[in-house]
Amino acid sequence: MFKQLLPVALSGVLVVPSLVFAEVPPVMPPIVAPLPKPDAAGQKPRATVMLAPYRYDDILWENDRTAHRIYGHALEAAEPPSSSGIDAWGKNVRWPYMDRQLKTGKHTSITGRPGLLRRQHQPGCRRSGLWQDNKLWESRNWRSYEILENGPDVAAFKVDYAPWPVAVDRKVWESRTFSLPLGTNFTRMVSTLKLRQGRAR
Repeated sequence: MFKQLLPVALSGVLVVPSLVFAEVPPVMPPIVAPLPKPDAAGQKPRATVMLAPYRYDDILWENDRTAHRIYGHALEAAEPPSSSGIDAWGKNVRWPYMDRQLKTGKHTSITGRPGLLRRQHQPGCRRSGLWQDNKLWESRNWRSYEILENGPDVAAFKVDYAPWPVAVDRKVWESRTFSLPLGTNFTRMVSTLKLRQGRAR
């Protein structure tokens, strides 16, 4: 077992623990656009994390500077194969915005409205994988999660991934913890990997 400690520029909103996921398409909430501005209380900066069941169990976390999401197991059935990569956005407002924008269905576009500005999704944005036999063996989406702290000063959560194969005789388990306080552009992520002999199931 080894631990890998990396600072990652991320952001998003996280949420509640859940254990079992039905392979049923989620129902998107009605789209409201343009989004109305929240009241004074809703415009206070805070760090937050949540589960977005309407988005195939994405986990979202954000603070006053940045926003992120990772993909849940339900998305693998809808958009296979998916991955353990992390989406990252910049923000042009200081209050929580990610859940609101994703509900418009325009989570990858830049509009004139306040909210999320940029998106990045690639292996360099912290997708997990091991290199063996001249091939990259990658993990998929998270399988279980736990919200550790949902603001207002820190968004923190933990996710576990199902074991994935490396070559034909090894499998890897991964757990990650994420922590994003107010006032920073960086999520702190600790990834713990366990490598064992035997086929992944």
